[in-house]
Amino acid sequence: SEPISGTVTLLLEIGFLIWIISVLRSRKYKRIKPSFKLVFFSVVGIILICAFAGIEPLATYKDTSLDVITTQAGKVAEFLKETGPAQGGVTSAVAKVEPAVVRIETNDAIGSGMVIDKSGYILTCNHVVEDVQSATVTFISGEQYGGSVIGRDELRDLAILKIIGGEIGVPVVTLGNSDKLEVGGDVIGMGYALGFEGRTTVSKGIISAFRNDEGVDYIQTDAAINPGNSGGPLINLEGEVVGVVSAKIVHEAVEGMSFAVAINEAKPFINTEMEKVRQEENAQGEEQALIELERETFRLINVEREERGIPPVVWNEALHNGAREHSENMQEAGYLYHDTSGFYAECCYGASYASSIYATPRAAVEGWMSSTAGHREILLDSQYAQGAVGIARHEGFWVTYRCYW
Repeated sequence: SEPISGTVTLLLEIGFLIWIISVLRSRKYKRIKPSFKLVFFSVVGIILICAFAGIEPLATYKDTSLDVITTQAGKVAEFLKETGPAQGGVTSAVAKVEPAVVRIETNDAIGSGMVIDKSGYILTCNHVVEDVQSATVTFISGEQYGGSVIGRDELRDLAILKIIGGEIGVPVVTLGNSDKLEVGGDVIGMGYALGFEGRTTVSKGIISAFRNDEGVDYIQTDAAINPGNSGGPLINLEGEVVGVVSAKIVHEAVEGMSFAVAINEAKPFINTEMEKVRQEENAQGEEQALIELERETFRLINVEREERGIPPVVWNEALHNGAREHSENMQEAGYLYHDTSGFYAECCYGASYASSIYATPRAAVEGWMSSTAGHREILLDSQYAQGAVGIARHEGFWVTYRCYW
């Protein structure tokens, strides 16, 4: 019955078109006023749209349904169910990238981001984490981490977060080359549209144009972009990130105009901020190593005292700061000397850069204990109850021990 009804419908539509053509060719139509012609064409146009709208086979569309439920916490959970033929390129690209796409939530906003380094660096939009220093980062697995903002680029609307706790054991995105893109090429937008939890929302479109605003390169696309997508990746069919979803023009007269910061525009910012953090972490590591050397030297001094029944000295932070500064001054000068301006007793030890490989906390303490210049007496004097050690070792190995009663 369906083929017969479809044939009848098609014949009626063809007959209707023939009638319209005959009206347009008649003499009566030529005498009709232009205003009436406008009304006539409007009515005919609506009828034609209604008549032919259902001709395209439904098999060309994917049957996609969106079920939304509200959890006890008031959050919105999303379940996407898709049936129909899948495009291999899109499917494989999404599968490659999705584990590294994260949901970013603050007290004021929800957006998206992407893991760009195995150490836990995440790229997103600055407006997602504007006016905050931390955020909650959630993966598609449901795992949550705290993230701290380590850098911002307000001009390009970019920000980088770092997962608190270091490596997180998930794949990272691959950054592509946005300079190789061409207008008309396929792109895929990914992110947590409307803040939905669970899987990311995926939309496919093309590159509509390349734009530059205030010196920043943007990719214009007709891929569907919604609130919550900000900071998510725009990828190619190889699963490479080519842009950072940033903005959408919202106007009743505008449709399908969304923008992403070109990834090549973002790379200098990424490299600068990550290098800055690495330098800070290296400096922190060096400082921690230095503190451990100072504490070990101090411990060995107390071992010498306790073996002789002398009460140990207690660490004093003010003495530590002064001892560290004096060691740095000796390092800069390149020779040993005592600071006699204070009310404390002082022992100094130094090794040049060439011989510093053999310099250790034990070597410093043993050197003082075997000294004939009064260092042994200072270390073992029972009247001294507080003390500290300061070390400098950028150029050699320089140690200062200060103590007082």
